Amino acid sequence: MITLDSSYSTQTITPERIWANCLKVIKESVSPMAYSTWFLPIKPVGHFNNVLKVELPGNFHWEWIEEHYKSLITKALKSAAGDHAKLEYIVVNDFDHENEKQNDQLNQHIVKTQEKVVASSLKPSERIKNTLNPKYTFDNFIKGEGNQLARAAAGAISDNPGGFLFMVESG
Repeated sequence: MITLDSSYSTQTITPERIWANCLKVIKESVSPMAYSTWFLPIKPVGHFNNVLKVELPGNFHWEWIEEHYKSLITKALKSAAGDHAKLEYIVVNDFDHENEKQNDQLNQHIVKTQEKVVASSLKPSERIKNTLNPKYTFDNFIKGEGNQLARAAAGAISDNPGGFLFMVESG
């Protein structure tokens, strides 16, 4: 049985404290991966009349906990809150979480669209920051036998931006 810290009294019993003590027992009995996957997402939300209410992130989570860890959780709860303690699950609807995610994605899309509208209203010189070195121009390019192909490719690309460039490794 886990002993609660010395400040534990009937006045300081909180759902968070009870669940934290349950987690201590559970952590000793499962792998770190199972602990972080199945138990850390559970949030304590209330405690009344020896019933601890916890929130689970979805139906699948609830089903998995019930099927694989019910006896462990019961043992941990009895250790943390007494033999008459009971656990009540509140399952957050997966659909609600999906709607929240979709709303977030929609809001991000709206912001990106607004940014594109603002960017498209700018002149090309205002949209693109020139990071090229001004001393490297075709006028300053020294032609030679060893760089004829590179000059021809660079000239073709500058004459037709957006065209394709194929790199061929030689030698």
